[in-house]
Amino acid sequence: MEAVAERFGFQVKRVQLLFAGRYAETLERHGLSPGEFTVLTLVGEEPGASQRHLGRQLYIDRTSVVSLVDALESKELVVRSRSATDRRAIAVAPTAAGRRVLDRATAEVRDMEEDFLGVLPAARRAVLRGALTELVRAYSDEV
Repeated sequence: MEAVAERFGFQVKRVQLLFAGRYAETLERHGLSPGEFTVLTLVGEEPGASQRHLGRQLYIDRTSVVSLVDALESKELVVRSRSATDRRAIAVAPTAAGRRVLDRATAEVRDMEEDFLGVLPAARRAVLRGALTELVRAYSDEV
């Protein structure tokens, strides 16, 4: 019989918990939660994206998007405006301060990720990233 600690689901959850703690700690130094960082990252990649688009991209509901954007706006990291193409839509864009925080936080997150994955040889890290990408693509329509 397979031990619980050897089961795939247990291992995935354990790694997720270990990583999530380090991730949250890293972002906390920049005054961000993981959700805020994710929204700020997407807004940095797609300035002027609508709140609806953010929710679809991140698989989160409208209320959650609004809460995250509210938090970022209160920290003066993003601004909201009416969309130039659809007056019903609210566009979100990073402020100059938001871009600076995003750049610093992203660099530190990358360092943390490399440190976390550093126990694996480079070739195995590449395989892991590729496998995770395949799994996300295969099952993303279920979210």
